Amino acid sequence: VYKRQEMSNKGILAVCLLKQGDLVRAKQLADETLQLILKTAVTGYGGLEGYGIAEVYAQLSKESRDRSVRFDSESKMRQLLKAFHQYGAVISLGKAPAHLWEGRWAWLNGHPILALRHFQQSLQIAQQIKLPYDEAMAHYWLGRLLKDGRLPHLPVVMGDLTQRARNHGE
Repeated sequence: VYKRQEMSNKGILAVCLLKQGDLVRAKQLADETLQLILKTAVTGYGGLEGYGIAEVYAQLSKESRDRSVRFDSESKMRQLLKAFHQYGAVISLGKAPAHLWEGRWAWLNGHPILALRHFQQSLQIAQQIKLPYDEAMAHYWLGRLLKDGRLPHLPVVMGDLTQRARNHGE
């Protein structure tokens, strides 16, 4: 229990430091949190908040001026995503956010179609197991992706999403 609490607390603090612009301390805490995640067996729901360090690695991989920090953040993001999916395989509450972050990562790396698939999976899972926050986040990121305009065949995608929205309202 203690490790899961530590993982959650450090992960949340890392994101807070990122938002305050303290990138060095944010990365340090994100790295510590990742080590806890990788060493801690998934036995219960606790600790999911620690996976928020994905935000730290995503931002550093794209915005750091230091090439080694960007490379290290990309590598750690891949490790974290793998761990996130392992968490989701044991705790169903982790499946929707794991796909959400896979989608965000794909989008950041120039793969909008893959991002769309992960956002749709996240939405579907969130709806199936009735996770309103995760459902809202999937809708938010789908909206951002569609607004971005980098998707080919946008009318087809929009038509599919519009039909789903109509069906959901019935």
